[in-house]
Amino acid sequence: MKEVVGEAEVCVVGAGAMGLSAAYQLARRGTEVLVLERTYPGLESSAANAGTLGLQNKPLAAIPLVLRAVEMWRQFTDELGVDVEYEKRGGLRLAHSSEDVEQLEKGVAAQRAAGVDTEIVYQPELSRIAPYLDSRVAAGSYCPDDGMANPLASIRALLKGAVGSGVRVWNNSPVRGIEALGDDDFLVGTPRGLVRCRAVLAAAGAWNGVVARMVDVSLPLTTDILQVVTTDMAPPIFPHIVTHVRGNLTVKQSRSTGRVLI
Repeated sequence: MKEVVGEAEVCVVGAGAMGLSAAYQLARRGTEVLVLERTYPGLESSAANAGTLGLQNKPLAAIPLVLRAVEMWRQFTDELGVDVEYEKRGGLRLAHSSEDVEQLEKGVAAQRAAGVDTEIVYQPELSRIAPYLDSRVAAGSYCPDDGMANPLASIRALLKGAVGSGVRVWNNSPVRGIEALGDDDFLVGTPRGLVRCRAVLAAAGAWNGVVARMVDVSLPLTTDILQVVTTDMAPPIFPHIVTHVRGNLTVKQSRSTGRVLI
């Protein structure tokens, strides 16, 4: 049996945006936290996303948390001392067909009931506020609170905030096993040796299923393959965060570089 080489109240598995954010918030509340990262912070999906901070494209059940998260993002640059390039841009969620419009109207009613500031805009008003759109777009829902941030800068900010709050981060430390000794007593295996902790927080993204199986828990995880495409620099084309009622499409243009992220 390997030697116990470290202890913490909470071991966080994964140093992406979710893991570092959780570690930072726990440390602010006085919890001793150790983050175990298999490579280096932010190299997985946290570095391969488009940085959309939208309300309209989130599951309805998540809206209360997303509303709170948007307020936190607005404060991160000042709070963490690193510019995360947060921008409140306003967002349009588009509909082309009559079926799309009906789905959009139902979604807006449900989101408004959940506290989202959003409204339906029909043609020809839609073309007036968004002249870059094709006139065949029948309607859109507008939310002034949709925004964006820079994913890479956000990882730097969260890492700085976590470490500055006392969080320890072990790089090149993949979790190789978890032994539950009791309800609040765990041994976590790493290449350095064992870590003893009172709780394990799995923030390993697509690998959370692997982590869960280490303690005989089966999570119903599936994988959806998405793409992020970026253009060359361009002059300003459109100001909004653009999404579509049918799926996961997001389109936005960086004000600092002019690149369009799709």
